[in-house]
Amino acid sequence: MQSHHTGRQGKVWGATTRVHYSSSTIVEHVSALAGWRCSKHRHPDRYNQFYVVKGLLRVVCWKDGLQDSTLLGPSCSMVIAPGVFHYFEAVEPTEMIEVYWMEFSQPGIEREDHGQQVIPTLTRVG
Repeated sequence: MQSHHTGRQGKVWGATTRVHYSSSTIVEHVSALAGWRCSKHRHPDRYNQFYVVKGLLRVVCWKDGLQDSTLLGPSCSMVIAPGVFHYFEAVEPTEMIEVYWMEFSQPGIEREDHGQQVIPTLTRVG
């Protein structure tokens, strides 16, 4: 699990500021420097969404051996599914909101039975 850091955290490609953290969701404000990119990586258990506030962001991802590149401008958004390798690159200085979240598996419950009527076994005395 990612740390609960607060405040600005410097990166080689810019900086992040944690806005929200819970057991299932993380929201960060990201400032990315033009001409820099983050590492190629994946999140095995969470979705990753990019929402560009200003600037121009290229998101590159790989699925089934194929590479896809998408340009995002202001008010544009993209979601990367869990397990997909990707990186983002700031084509120009970019401010964005990055959201990570986990979805609960369906149906989220494993039943051993389906419930039943309970027949009282105690008798009331007096």
